[in-house]
Amino acid sequence: MLQLVKDFKRYQISFYWINAEKKQVSPDLPTLNHAKEWYFEHLFDQFNGVNRRKRKFDRRHSEHNEAELHSKRSFKKPNGRRSTDKPIKVEIDLSEKKISNLKNAV
Repeated sequence: MLQLVKDFKRYQISFYWINAEKKQVSPDLPTLNHAKEWYFEHLFDQFNGVNRRKRKFDRRHSEHNEAELHSKRSFKKPNGRRSTDKPIKVEIDLSEKKISNLKNAV
């Protein structure tokens, strides 16, 4: 399972994915959305079986449908069963410590 890391490199925030051995498997990505897109592409490329899903992204979670979902339902939006249906989140944040060290050095 991959983990999302938020880091502070070359004076900017970057996101990247690491594997179980803590090795970086993605390039440095500038935003959380880029990290999400890379993750989806990676999962779809790794899958060897027959994929019945034609879309890589779950339409229920698109920004276009967000307002429509909230107007129709008062409860939380559903999450699908696939890992690409679940919202991604930063699991390891290395940036906070590096930024505070930089502030203290000044």
